[in-house]
Amino acid sequence: MLTTRKRVLQGLDRWREAGWVTEAGAGEIRRELSAGHPLLNFSNTLAILGAVLIGFAAMTFVAANWSAIPRLVRVAMLVSALWAAYGGAGWLFSRGYTKFGEAAVLTGVGLFGANIMLIAQMFHLDGNPNDAVLVWACGAVLAGFAFRSAPSFVAALLLFGLWSAWETSQLNNVHWWFLPAWGLTAVGFAAIRATKSYYFSALALALWIVVSSFVLPGGPYHEIPIICGLIGLLLSAVVGHLGQEADEVEHLLRYFGAGLVFVGLMSWQLDDPSLQVLIALAVVTLVGLIGAMAWAGKVDDRKLMWLAYVGFATELLFLYFKTIGSLLSTSLFFLTAGVIVCGLAVLAMRLHKRSEQATKVEVAS
Repeated sequence: MLTTRKRVLQGLDRWREAGWVTEAGAGEIRRELSAGHPLLNFSNTLAILGAVLIGFAAMTFVAANWSAIPRLVRVAMLVSALWAAYGGAGWLFSRGYTKFGEAAVLTGVGLFGANIMLIAQMFHLDGNPNDAVLVWACGAVLAGFAFRSAPSFVAALLLFGLWSAWETSQLNNVHWWFLPAWGLTAVGFAAIRATKSYYFSALALALWIVVSSFVLPGGPYHEIPIICGLIGLLLSAVVGHLGQEADEVEHLLRYFGAGLVFVGLMSWQLDDPSLQVLIALAVVTLVGLIGAMAWAGKVDDRKLMWLAYVGFATELLFLYFKTIGSLLSTSLFFLTAGVIVCGLAVLAMRLHKRSEQATKVEVAS
């Protein structure tokens, strides 16, 4: 967003001189950008950091003097601190200090988790520690709905992920209960229209899919992330025709799908296949990455372009170290890959020229 704002401001003078934008229009654009997108509100960042530090300071002080405090006073302190945090959050939101209110909500979420653990310790409550994390995550979800707080839902998503990873390690099998928990946070993000937070949901789901493909009985099943990724890419293409209001979801599905396909192909190559299978998988991966670059260029998606570049370099480095014992095979593969890439570059250039000519004909007519 900051990069786009900077480019618009830099281009305004040139557009005004070319007659594309009037002087009054340029002034209105500058005022709109300044009002709607401040460069950086450092106080918001400091508020979040301050809340985290205060929370740690309180927990450290209490822990240092915990045994000397009467049990009833301890409970009163914990409950009072929790309600003070949430009450302060409500007051801050009502005054318009949104980011400070978010910091107070996060403090309350942290104190809620501390309350669970310390009360269980005080009264010697036995049980599965995973359940405590689950209750903590549910409390974060309730705080997210109560205060319409995206950071609370992000915290809940992280806690649900911790709970699921803990359960997966104990069961050594797929933890299916993560899906409804994940869906709850996804509904929360949608309810408060926190579109930027959708990426956290996508990342959490992608990690769950990858881990599940390894722990399924008889696994690993490398094709599962690949299939899920292809479904994501297909949905991205479908959503792309719904209009600008669906752009964020389209981008999300695009990165989700491309990332899963790449991870699936890479994990398959890491599973020590035969040389023939390795080369076949490498060719598919590289061609897919080149296709991602072409798609990124077509839709003007720089993030996808850079991710594809990084993936391409990662794949080549992996192949180099994987086949370093056979330099002839390695050099032959890179030569073949280089010829293919150059051929695709020539093909892409010709298609681009045809597209430009067709556009000129349409404009002329």
